[in-house]
Amino acid sequence: MKAAFPEALVEDFGLFETTAFGLPDKNDEHVLAAAIKTQAQALVTENLADFPTSVLAPLAIEVRSADDFIADTIALEEGRAIAAINRMRLHGNGFRLTGGGKGFGGGLSDGVIHGVSGSHKAGR
Repeated sequence: MKAAFPEALVEDFGLFETTAFGLPDKNDEHVLAAAIKTQAQALVTENLADFPTSVLAPLAIEVRSADDFIADTIALEEGRAIAAINRMRLHGNGFRLTGGGKGFGGGLSDGVIHGVSGSHKAGR
């Protein structure tokens, strides 16, 4: 993630990291901590089962698959979304389109999204 999208790295969320949110996989707690620190509206992940609505809803955070998020983003402003995708591909940001339901071929993993116009990912 650092190489593909360094400006989206969320750091200094230690205050929240010590909180146990009750996620099924305790190794995902840092992702939710980063979402809370950045006041994210959504988490984008293919690991939907480990981010249950029962935990996220009280925090006003929605969990979305990468494919659903990308489809919604494109539907909102198709021209701008396609132009952004093309810029990412041209600049070699690690995003590549693939088939087989993989969305962006692993270019997107657990992540935190602020609305549609900007995004932040949690990572270490």
